[in-house]
Amino acid sequence: MHPPAPKSRRDRRLPLLALAIAASLGAAGCENVPPHLQRNYLRVGAPALYERAQSEEDRGTGPYPGLSTTLGTMLEVQNTRATALEIEAEGFWLDPNSQFDGWGLKILAGPRWFWELDRRWRPNVGVGALWTQFFLEDHHQEDEPRGAGAYGDVGIDWMVTPFHAIGVRLRGSFHYEEADHENGIKPAVELALQSMWRF
Repeated sequence: MHPPAPKSRRDRRLPLLALAIAASLGAAGCENVPPHLQRNYLRVGAPALYERAQSEEDRGTGPYPGLSTTLGTMLEVQNTRATALEIEAEGFWLDPNSQFDGWGLKILAGPRWFWELDRRWRPNVGVGALWTQFFLEDHHQEDEPRGAGAYGDVGIDWMVTPFHAIGVRLRGSFHYEEADHENGIKPAVELALQSMWRF
C-alpha cells in the first residue's frame, strides 16, 4: 500500500481561503437592516476577462468568456445607501483567445456600496481582495499563472421587480503573479452582464 502523496501548495491554500471567507461572512450578522428589506442577494454574471497570461512559450490576452456567482449580505442601510459584504467565484475558459488549453479561477471578497435604494436604477461600487489561478493542460503546475491581488469595480442595477435586477459591471484588478519564469504585477479588466435576486 502506497503512502498518501503530500498535498501541493494549491491544495493547502484553497481550504484556508474558504475558511477565511466563511468566517468573514459569519461575522457580518449586523442588525442595521430594516426588517422589510431583503438582506441577502445572489448574483450571477457572464463576464469577459482581458488579462495577459503567459506560461512557458504560450500566451494570451483574452477576452476570456466566463461565468460568475456572487453571494452577498447587507450590513447596514442608511436612508437610500446600503453597505454589503460579498464573496464571488468566477470561472473563465481560456481556449478561444490564447495559445493554451485550460481554464481560470478567481475568488474575490470585499464590501460593496449601493445607492438610490428607493429608485429602479441603483449604482454600486465594490472593492476587495482576490486570488487568481489558471489551470493549464500540458504545463507544469509551477508555471501556471497565479497570485493574490486586489480589485475595484463600478456597476449599475435596474430593478425589474423589487426582488430581481439586471445590470452591468466594469472591474479593474491586479495580482502579483507567482509563476516560475513569469513574476510581476499583472493588471486585468473585466466587463460583465449580471442578474441579481434578493431574498
